[in-house]
Amino acid sequence: MTSPSDPTAHTTPVLSFDDVHYSYPKRRKEIVRVLRGLSVDVAAGERVALIGRSGSGKSTVLSLASGRLVTPVGTVTVVGHDLATLTADERAGLRLQHVAHVHQDFRLMPRYSALENVELPLRLQGVAPAVARERAREALERVGLGHRVGHRPKHLSGGEQQRVAIARAVVRQPTLLLADEPTGALDVELRDEILQLMFTLCAASAILLVTHDPAVADAADRTVRLS
Repeated sequence: MTSPSDPTAHTTPVLSFDDVHYSYPKRRKEIVRVLRGLSVDVAAGERVALIGRSGSGKSTVLSLASGRLVTPVGTVTVVGHDLATLTADERAGLRLQHVAHVHQDFRLMPRYSALENVELPLRLQGVAPAVARERAREALERVGLGHRVGHRPKHLSGGEQQRVAIARAVVRQPTLLLADEPTGALDVELRDEILQLMFTLCAASAILLVTHDPAVADAADRTVRLS
């Protein structure tokens, strides 16, 4: 894999966590404290790997960054917007315009083909149908699935579904890319190829990715460990 870029070149924070705390209610009067005072910035063009043991809060960080969860303590800012000050509809609009998410369980639309899944975010953004379809086809070809564009998720392997999910995320070159174990279902050779392709296609994006793979973490500009 290529060497990570110089982190000193990154100056513009796209994503910012400032003294963020987050807890989940568990049972009566019992609270699970997940995040305690997390502060981290991710700049445009920067790749940050988030690591930590299971239960340390990695998925919670991604959910907060996407605005699907809102922190009661601290501030989460995406492209200059304090997410806690936005309505649910405004946060959804912000995600549509600026944020792409590669989920660990892929979350593909089961009745849509691979091509339809990848073009969906472009269509929601208002991109012309013919343009959206061509860009989606190109993205699938880039991840090695040009021959599977018409297949639905149930007819694809786990690794193929993961590549469709990555293609769907990178096709619109988001301002912020969130990725939860984006190469977890891929073998080592394909992992390195797809990871570098993701970094290349989203070279201007701020990227925050969760991983348990040391090789993936090493490819990032820096690593944040949750404990």
